[in-house]
Amino acid sequence: MKPKYILAALLWVGLITFGVWRLMGSVGIHANQERQALAAEKDSKAAVNDFMGSLKAKLQASMQEGGPTHALNVCGDVAQEMTQNYANEKGWYFRRTALRLRNPLNAPDIYEKAWMERTAFGSTAEVPIATYTKAVTNEEYVREYHLMEPIYVAEACLVCHGSSQQIPDEVEDLLAEKYPSDSAIDFKVGEFRGILSIRIPLPDEELGE
Repeated sequence: MKPKYILAALLWVGLITFGVWRLMGSVGIHANQERQALAAEKDSKAAVNDFMGSLKAKLQASMQEGGPTHALNVCGDVAQEMTQNYANEKGWYFRRTALRLRNPLNAPDIYEKAWMERTAFGSTAEVPIATYTKAVTNEEYVREYHLMEPIYVAEACLVCHGSSQQIPDEVEDLLAEKYPSDSAIDFKVGEFRGILSIRIPLPDEELGE
């Protein structure tokens, strides 16, 4: 075989080998990313259950100990501290947000707002929307796992989020003092209240050189 044909053959073999290596590497990275996303999903759902369970227990205890005004402080101040503690301890984005806000610090970002308006709003506890879960690349080109868990109004919530007939006068006074722009009232049992939004950073992987 002439040298130029040998060189061409070697070049083709090299290109094919390189292509196979790149393909296998890409498949390996994809599989690893799938494992990371599944692990993040498991962790985030466990965090949702832990947070909601802890908050419910604190609200029930506060209602028994100090009545509706005490429960309002727990649902507002204590819950806010809890979400911040989760975020700090785990290094995650972890917060509650809604379309009808009580605390303006909990305003949704454009993605949370869009999902609530287009998908979650109008769902009920009887016909709930599925939890949003997706691995995405954000605007800063960082991979992260995003979960949005819908929250629905329970019977006990009406003492602070129901109609004026359901909210005690002392709670209305406290709401007017602490949240003058409050729009999180006049809810009914089972209505969509908001979401628990979690974002977990995922490792960024590239093929080796």
